[in-house]
Amino acid sequence: MRRLVPALVAIACALLSACAEGPNAQTFVPGPTEDASDDPTDDAKPPDAAPDVASDTKADALPEASADAGPDVASDAAPDSHPDVAAEVGTDAFPDSPPDVSPDVSPDVSPDVSPDVSPDVSPDVSPDVGIDAVVDVAPDVPPGPVDPGVYSFAIVPTYNLLNPPAVAWHPSGDYALVLNNANQVFRFDRVSKTLSQVATTASTLAWRTVVFTPDGSKAVLLGNDTTAKEGRIYLWDHATSLLADMATEHFAGGTYESIAWSANGSVARVLGAKANPYIAYLWQFDVTAGRSDVKATNSAAGCQDMAWATDQFDQPAVAVVCGVNGVDLMHLNGGGQFVKNTANAGNTSRISARPQGDYALAICWSCNSKIYRFEQGAWQVPYSSPLVQGGYQIGFSTSGARALVLGGTFNTKGQLYEYRHDLMAQSEIYDVSIPNFTSAPYNADTAVELNDVGWRPGCDSGLIVGGSNTMSSQKGYLIQFSVDNGIQCN
Repeated sequence: MRRLVPALVAIACALLSACAEGPNAQTFVPGPTEDASDDPTDDAKPPDAAPDVASDTKADALPEASADAGPDVASDAAPDSHPDVAAEVGTDAFPDSPPDVSPDVSPDVSPDVSPDVSPDVSPDVSPDVGIDAVVDVAPDVPPGPVDPGVYSFAIVPTYNLLNPPAVAWHPSGDYALVLNNANQVFRFDRVSKTLSQVATTASTLAWRTVVFTPDGSKAVLLGNDTTAKEGRIYLWDHATSLLADMATEHFAGGTYESIAWSANGSVARVLGAKANPYIAYLWQFDVTAGRSDVKATNSAAGCQDMAWATDQFDQPAVAVVCGVNGVDLMHLNGGGQFVKNTANAGNTSRISARPQGDYALAICWSCNSKIYRFEQGAWQVPYSSPLVQGGYQIGFSTSGARALVLGGTFNTKGQLYEYRHDLMAQSEIYDVSIPNFTSAPYNADTAVELNDVGWRPGCDSGLIVGGSNTMSSQKGYLIQFSVDNGIQCN
């Protein structure tokens, strides 16, 4: 992977438009999280079922003290795709809940040393029609840990979103795709700061995730048809702004859960899952050829997310987390074999890799929301893991210097925690929650969850999506954030 020199980063940021804040912007000065009591028997925060407005089905919570022996006898027809917003089973301390296109630094053609003998019939160089080059997934990171972030937030006005599960930026940073709970796809424009609908599918399609190809020519969208009971893959074309169903890649009887490219952008893997019994599938994926080279294994719980990191020989590996009705942590090593974690762990449904590909962090939501780490073929799941109470989802910045852990609504705040590279001590995890989350313009209630974070390529800002979809609470949010003392977008 190429790394941008500091001078090039400065020029890129200078040429990009500033990450301006809206009239509802709020700034929150972070402080260390409290070292709350670590009770492994706390209620689990189960993942969501399909996007019905009826009450969600609950997954069993697995305390950290002992892992499930195997899958539950009775389970949902398909694994849940995002956190439940239903009421807690018991009493808890709180409710449950790539890459930048760098501008040219010199003209394409240098001036002639001597004048031409005769004038050119046509211009020497035609104008660019696309992205000049694949940009770095991870820009240069300042030496040493970055300072704790000071975060500002501004909501994007929208009346059409319902509990969006995922957001992803185009590598240019010009726009982002936002998935609605079901059916619609929206586009957020960075300059106008507006959201517009750009595609529809079917009301029975529950979206799961979206990610752009490294060159930005396509975006891959994963969804699951709740009526046909099958997973589906759609392709967004950057040049035409059209969405197409990959009809040959329907996954009958299963669900698609996650897709990710390796750190160098050369290989993609898609995670699929089935229930009764639980089975995890990992395919290689190409936007032209589709799926190939499937690897499958029985799992002790429903699998929901994956990320690229390293095995014990520093070869690319795929870490998989399974948190539906139990727990299973595993990885597909560089040799193509699945290796299971044998240490005690709790229900874990979301994982995010550092863009450099050296390690990944996962969130155990059934054990007071601990941070687990996968690196060099080993899962680090000690009882002393740092807590991010209420946390469920996690996402790294494109520099790899920061990550945000997302939770729900608690004590008037939208729960957010900042992790900084290699600082795993509890005292180094900072609470940077959205203030006044239960007041206008958010008006969030305890059913609201923050579902995904998309960091804008090349700088410390981005978008957070979330909401709720129950009988009593139907909301959708698109929230801009920026790290005021971080890498600026300009």
